Amino acid sequence: MKTAVTIFAVVLAAGIAHTVCAQPPNHFEVFQNIPDPFCNVPSGVTEIRYQLPMQSAVLLEVWNPDTTAVIRTLVYGVQSAGFYTILWDGADGGGTDLPDGAYPYSLAATDPDNGDSLFYEMLTATINCAVSTEPGTWGGIKAGVKKK
Repeated sequence: MKTAVTIFAVVLAAGIAHTVCAQPPNHFEVFQNIPDPFCNVPSGVTEIRYQLPMQSAVLLEVWNPDTTAVIRTLVYGVQSAGFYTILWDGADGGGTDLPDGAYPYSLAATDPDNGDSLFYEMLTATINCAVSTEPGTWGGIKAGVKKK
């Protein structure tokens, strides 16, 4: 009887955690950010996870709410097959905290050799730092922080 062995290693460089395992994922996928909603006060971050079944040129971007402009590029470059996690602090490309709202983020993967599109998907992350008047609801009271 054969026993399957899975080897994991996590590498954290430039804010991207990369999990390498003996068996890469079998499909492209970007997952809903966690937590969602989140509050972008200092140390308030959300995780965006994605997986690549093969080496790909990756572009992970955050858009303004009406998707007419990219406001932050989180990942740009060639990455090997594996599982990835990146933290987003709710700020734009200049480091300014964004106001409460729903911010689409997209993951595009292309073949690094010929530029052919391999995957594209867009999801939405919600920033909600409004201080609630209801104890136990999301926002400043639940998070124990106030919007700066």
